[in-house]
Amino acid sequence: MNDKMREEFENFVISRDGSIWVSVLGESREYKEPIERDFAVWQASRETLVVELTEKYELPPTMDMQMLVDAIRKQDIATIEAQGLKVKP
Repeated sequence: MNDKMREEFENFVISRDGSIWVSVLGESREYKEPIERDFAVWQASRETLVVELTEKYELPPTMDMQMLVDAIRKQDIATIEAQGLKVKP
């Protein structure tokens, strides 16, 4: 799990519970017991999340690079949203 995912999890727990740590000593951080379980569930949910993007794009007949990039991006967003996930603009 990368640091961004851990940060998302910690921000979620803080917004829900107000705190996640038993103690903070330098770099040593220990989660409260229920939070440790929650984190294991969070990790498992993120590890199973896989999005398969389109193998072949339908591109507009143009040589304008930005139009091509926009078309690819739009198709990728549609693929991700079709799997029930949100895409941050």
